[in-house]
Amino acid sequence: VHDERISYLFGTYTTKEIEDKSEKKRLEDVPIVQNFPEVFPEDLSGLPPTRPVEFQIDLVPGSAPVARAPYRLAPSKNERVGGTAKGAI
Repeated sequence: VHDERISYLFGTYTTKEIEDKSEKKRLEDVPIVQNFPEVFPEDLSGLPPTRPVEFQIDLVPGSAPVARAPYRLAPSKNERVGGTAKGAI
């Protein structure tokens, strides 16, 4: 903003604080470690580092999911499964 007598200068300063999550994760906080202490050694150094995901499934836009049974059952087992499913409803 400029005025005949005074010039003003406006500025901002922003920072981004990055949280160190490695200090928050401890083995004692993992439920499975608490449930089975005899399985895990006491000198375990900590949790493994976070790694990027190396697996992905590329989807085809507009495609529909496969609408069929993943495998075939013998006719006798198919009847039992069908009867069990109908009885559960």
